Amino acid sequence: GINLKVILGSDSEGKELKDYIKDYLLKNGYHVTDKSEDKDFVETTYDVAQSVLADDDSLGIVFDGYGVGRCPCFYCLLFIPLKDQLFF
Repeated sequence: GINLKVILGSDSEGKELKDYIKDYLLKNGYHVTDKSEDKDFVETTYDVAQSVLADDDSLGIVFDGYGVGRCPCFYCLLFIPLKDQLFF
């Protein structure tokens, strides 16, 4: 297996994309933790960031679905630990 741990999170609008990425990662041998748990984007982002800070062998990805009318957009944040600090 792959040693890298991937911590995912999303709001309800980003769930579909997060689930797609989650399935891909699991099928390819990554250890995946999902921090979404029916939380809003801010709470989920905080939980993912804290988890990444606690584990140097992890990275975090948070998906936020945002759409206005017929123009849906997705935002993704990537968290990478760098010696007790986060880079995103």
